[in-house]
Amino acid sequence: MAEGCPGPVFRVVADHREFGSGVPEALRVRQDAVVVVSTLASGDYVINEIVGIERKTGNDFARSVFDGRLFRQVSALTRSYERPLLLLEGLVPGQETSGVSWAALRGAIISVTAVFAVPIVCSSNSAESAEVIATVARQISAAVRDDGYARPGQEPVRVISCCARRCSRYERNARKVACAA
Repeated sequence: MAEGCPGPVFRVVADHREFGSGVPEALRVRQDAVVVVSTLASGDYVINEIVGIERKTGNDFARSVFDGRLFRQVSALTRSYERPLLLLEGLVPGQETSGVSWAALRGAIISVTAVFAVPIVCSSNSAESAEVIATVARQISAAVRDDGYARPGQEPVRVISCCARRCSRYERNARKVACAA
């Protein structure tokens, strides 16, 4: 470990079935990471018990759309973690994958984001997937440690959920109607 480095910055729990994909192995060689192997009920990676990440290769994503696993897995992810995330590795936009048309794949992507409200992050290979997971882990760990997240020199932005915005809009409209009466 380099001089002045405080040691591991983040901890990632990896499902034992992910070994062999190259992602846990790439995370383990990092000096800022601790990787713990476990059997996870949902998701492939967990960060601070807050973020649950389901990693899918392009082929696995296509197969899971076809056999119906995708939406069950995404639903379980949303029930299990405060911040679910789908990591798509190696999916080529506009291209049929494992016999599943691009239109069906795009429809599944839209459902995951619009219906389940699960963000999707894409990567090109297992090394990039490990880097994505490490970046998420560093940012979440910093946010938990600092009780918020702000870049140096930046004022924190207050995030309001879409439900709260809808409620606020509804209340404003109700006040306008009440004032007009």
